[in-house]
Amino acid sequence: PMNQGAWYCSQHHMRNALQRLNPKLYLQYAGREASAAPACGHMSVHIEEQKKLVNDAFE
Repeated sequence: PMNQGAWYCSQHHMRNALQRLNPKLYLQYAGREASAAPACGHMSVHIEEQKKLVNDAFE
């Protein structure tokens, strides 16, 4: 989930580095929303979340 990983502490560094390489690009998060649990707990929900993650990553 968004709140259980390196995104919050490293997003600014990655965005700054990307802006120096190509100012037209912008890095954004693709993944699960913030959650108290590291996994959803239901396979059908996991499959939908995984599909959304892949689609968001390639937008």
